[in-house]
Amino acid sequence: MTVGVFAWLVVLLVVAVVASGALFAVALARRSRGQLAVGTEALPGMPTGAPLEWAGQHTPEAKMHRRLIGLAQTVAALPLGDATAIERQVAVQHKIQELDRRLISFAVAPEPARREAVDGLEPEVADAEAEVGTLAVDPGLA
Repeated sequence: MTVGVFAWLVVLLVVAVVASGALFAVALARRSRGQLAVGTEALPGMPTGAPLEWAGQHTPEAKMHRRLIGLAQTVAALPLGDATAIERQVAVQHKIQELDRRLISFAVAPEPARREAVDGLEPEVADAEAEVGTLAVDPGLA
């Protein structure tokens, strides 16, 4: 093999590695965009209008919104029980929806007021998490 052919093979190999890396990056970006789109879809009954940035931000209100969405998904996945259990599930769903509506309304507030309002909502979200946990373990106890 001559030096010229060897050089061309090395260049071709480098181009192949760079091209495969670029294809991998594009595929990863598309997959991330798809996951973000799924994460921002509104669940039936949940309020709409949350800032799209909340899907990936790490602010307290974004995390709280994602917690509320997770709670709504959990309640929706619970098996239906007797009439009392269904009433409890519906009551918890309404509570989650109301908390999320309030949280979304805080998004337009100025920073100090928003932070205070979000902090004030934290105990109510924790209570909702406890209620959902109780429903998930034993729907008859909630």
